[in-house]
Amino acid sequence: MYITELIGEDYKTKWKVGNKILIKAQTGSGKSTFFGNVIAQFCEEQNLHALMLSNRRLLRLQNQLLFKTNVDCFNYQTFESIVRKGKKQIDALFDKYDIIFIDECHYFFIDSAFNNNTDIVLEYVLREHKDKILIFASATPELMLQCIKKDNFDYVYEMKNEIGR
Repeated sequence: MYITELIGEDYKTKWKVGNKILIKAQTGSGKSTFFGNVIAQFCEEQNLHALMLSNRRLLRLQNQLLFKTNVDCFNYQTFESIVRKGKKQIDALFDKYDIIFIDECHYFFIDSAFNNNTDIVLEYVLREHKDKILIFASATPELMLQCIKKDNFDYVYEMKNEIGR
């Protein structure tokens, strides 16, 4: 099973502006593919714009090649530098998007051992964004779930590890 099958058409029928979504699924389960194929297509059809935040430059470059024109990709480090420039710059950028995909969201905690700025993006993302759908995705969100409890998410999609997959 892939994450696309688990979520089905919930993104069309259930998800609403202001929702926080958690996708917890092992590597290779299609989290990024779901965003790149399904959500990007949905955004194109609905004239929406999406942002994907990811933890590594190469992942950002790989995703940029796959996604439609209505999806922008930033790595967290670039986003951190924009946030540090000031509220006006980040608000102007963030206002452009309807859906924010926070890929590899464990980044905020795992990389904090050697990057003192991981909290900058996390704090900004956790502010009230009632005009956006926020999608957090990770194979290992346990540390993040100590900060954001599961019941703070409107929808949680969790795939158990499948043996022999």
